[in-house]
Amino acid sequence: MKDFFRHNGILILIAAILLALVTAVVSMLFGGVADPLSNLVGILTTPVRNGITAVTNWAEEKYNDAFELEQMKEELAGLKQRNAELEAQAREAEAALQENERLRNLLELQPKGVVLRQGRRHGHRPLHLQLGVHPHHWQGQRCGDCRG
Repeated sequence: MKDFFRHNGILILIAAILLALVTAVVSMLFGGVADPLSNLVGILTTPVRNGITAVTNWAEEKYNDAFELEQMKEELAGLKQRNAELEAQAREAEAALQENERLRNLLELQPKGVVLRQGRRHGHRPLHLQLGVHPHHWQGQRCGDCRG
């Protein structure tokens, strides 16, 4: 293959140049747009236009990245604030749960009883349902408003 281009390379180059010239002359004669000056200007400006387009696209991409980064920073700040609020609520809920557990433990020490109260009108007294002992009587104490 190397020998082919060594022996025939000059002939192939001459044929390509002649073909380009013939194409340009025929194009000019028949009113085509491929005049040599326009082709030369196009050949010279195409790389410059491509370079400008590439730089413009790169700059636009960097601007979009920076804009998205700012949006993400703002969103992160909002999420951090919301997280802090939720953690504070969780701490409050944990404290409430501990208080509830403490109170539940205290209440389980007392005997259970349900007291249904009627209104004081017409001389009605409280009604005691004995599921346990009235809370005032569980240590043998007497209830002043029970009248019983």
